[in-house]
Amino acid sequence: MNNTGFRQAVAQALTTVGEVAAGDWQLHAAPPDLVDPPAYVLDWAEPMNSLASMCTDTAELVVVAVAARFSDAAANYPTVEAMVDEAKPVLAAAGLRSWQTLRPAAFPMGQVTYLAARMHIRYPIDTGG
Repeated sequence: MNNTGFRQAVAQALTTVGEVAAGDWQLHAAPPDLVDPPAYVLDWAEPMNSLASMCTDTAELVVVAVAARFSDAAANYPTVEAMVDEAKPVLAAAGLRSWQTLRPAAFPMGQVTYLAARMHIRYPIDTGG
């Protein structure tokens, strides 16, 4: 699998979250200019890829679970928690289990700051070497 395939596989897995399928939560396969929460946003980690072997890199993608604008943070902790809880089993079932989830915190995107948790997923990428 390459980087694009990895990102698309994560997006495909997240389409099976009930609230995404129902249209209650949005899914963005790449960072948009503006988000209408609740929404999952896929973004590359820093670093995007790291050396694993002569033929393989490890890619790292972040699923950002955007619950609300940060001004409404306290009231929206249950939303961000639910988003993480709903994403975990569908990602694990697709073989894309998150290796760490960062706590809900301020997350700037565009000109707006949101309350979001970040789920980091690592996957081996074939370099063809």
